[in-house]
Amino acid sequence: MMTPDGWTIASSSQGNCVGARRVVRSREIQVCETDNPGHIIQVTEHAWDSFLMAIKADAYEPERDGNAVVFTVDDPIRRRSPSVETTDTNWNLFVAGVKAGKFDKLPPVPLGLAVGQWETGEYLSSAKTG
Repeated sequence: MMTPDGWTIASSSQGNCVGARRVVRSREIQVCETDNPGHIIQVTEHAWDSFLMAIKADAYEPERDGNAVVFTVDDPIRRRSPSVETTDTNWNLFVAGVKAGKFDKLPPVPLGLAVGQWETGEYLSSAKTG
């Protein structure tokens, strides 16, 4: 499922969940916990594809602390490994979505969104007219 601002999510609710989107301008993937839109990580397509393959092969296990789950997307091209914190429930929904192929071909989002900002086309349109 896709939210109005371009996030592909595994859950049918548009509430709190892990979301991902492809940014056209940078050709990179943004990932976040949708209830924490101030923390968006950005990784290369190669890093994202490798991350999805590891999940599908049951070769990736995130860090866990009670109900908190922290997953890291290793990005060797950029030599960094950004992380996202989510809940155990949301992680399990995300994994189910990954295994169902929901995150394989993310449609491009035409905005060049900045990392850490939650600007949607709707917001930008209203800002120009308001």
